[in-house]
Amino acid sequence: MTSSQANVHLVVLRVVATFPMESLLALLSTLRRMSRQLFLCVYSPRVADHAMLRYECFTQGASMVTNCIGDLTNIIAKIAREDVGPAMSMRHTTYTCPLCGKGGMTEDTLWTHVPLFHINEKSRSDVTCPICAHASSSTKQHRSTPFQVHMHNAHGPPGRGELPSEFRAPEQALYCFALVVCRHPLTKLFLLVQEFACSGYWLPGGRVDAGETPDEAAIRETKEEAGLDVRLTGLLRLEYHPKTDSEGRCYVRMRFVFLAEPVDLDQKPKSIPDYESAGATWCSVDEIKQLPLRGSEPIKYFEYVANNGPVHPMTSLYMKR
Repeated sequence: MTSSQANVHLVVLRVVATFPMESLLALLSTLRRMSRQLFLCVYSPRVADHAMLRYECFTQGASMVTNCIGDLTNIIAKIAREDVGPAMSMRHTTYTCPLCGKGGMTEDTLWTHVPLFHINEKSRSDVTCPICAHASSSTKQHRSTPFQVHMHNAHGPPGRGELPSEFRAPEQALYCFALVVCRHPLTKLFLLVQEFACSGYWLPGGRVDAGETPDEAAIRETKEEAGLDVRLTGLLRLEYHPKTDSEGRCYVRMRFVFLAEPVDLDQKPKSIPDYESAGATWCSVDEIKQLPLRGSEPIKYFEYVANNGPVHPMTSLYMKR
């Protein structure tokens, strides 16, 4: 199915189980070479549920891989709003995306467009922010900050203070992170998040925000990055690393690695790309060894859990606000 409006195109490829994977990858590559403005969505249960096939589609130009009709409907509506929004807001200043050349977008439309259409673009600090180029010098993009990171944190809702911004986070002596090893109790498969910029798969997780406890951060990050509501069932590991930065300042990096399971066993992983991730999928212990990973830690944790390694109960942690 193809729709176009205002020089923007959405292509949804519904792939049957018998369609050759080589042909699909070749088609994606051809379509991507035609235009960087295309949003290429692959709809296929076979591909979406297979971590390597899913990843290969993204390397050849796919913007999204899904087997969820709801997500497919949502993305069609979201792109339609992106096309119609500027035409209905002629009084707003409009900008052109520096990554694909699509023009006529408001600040908020561009803020949504960049991670949605360009989740797998390499992080580049040599890309000029069109909003900062139009604004006063006080809002200029720092030259060492990747454009995608700058765009998300300096503009749109985070830039206006309506959502949290990494740029407003105070300097700290303790940096705390929460990671989640989520195993499906029926299929025994493990959850992986597909990172941006084709940088491989990784565990759901991230930094503990101010006012959060590590367990709250673990649940929130899994929902944001993988689209799943999870229940934490134990603690696999607690790390405490004193460090010194390049300027000689001392700080501590602390990580909680939790074990979890999905609350709803039928809930599908996220497939609509955004700033947090390109999506998520389930995989087996054997399959993960063949996948491109951001690091090797998931292999270690998955094997440990699959082999019934001992897990610390959640009651061993006392977390108080």
